[in-house]
Amino acid sequence: MFSLLTLAISSFLLWLLLTPLVRNFSVRRGWVDNPDSGRKAHRWPVPRTGGVALVAAFVGAYGVLLLTGLKGSALVDLDVVWRLAPAVAIILPLA
Repeated sequence: MFSLLTLAISSFLLWLLLTPLVRNFSVRRGWVDNPDSGRKAHRWPVPRTGGVALVAAFVGAYGVLLLTGLKGSALVDLDVVWRLAPAVAIILPLA
């Protein structure tokens, strides 16, 4: 039970912290979707890298879980995580 609470709280707090950082970084770099008179209905440029903060919060929450040593951390199979890492690395830039 505490493992799930740790995951939920840490992922939310990391997401809350990382989202504005990633947004501001994206705007400074120009990694935004600019509005036009066609299909795009937004009024101002929208950052295109929102998935980065989400994935970083997800990974960070599992890192916190592993560092706490709670019972749920024994359920995380690092071999599977390392096998999935290349797929995540390919899909993340496309998200």
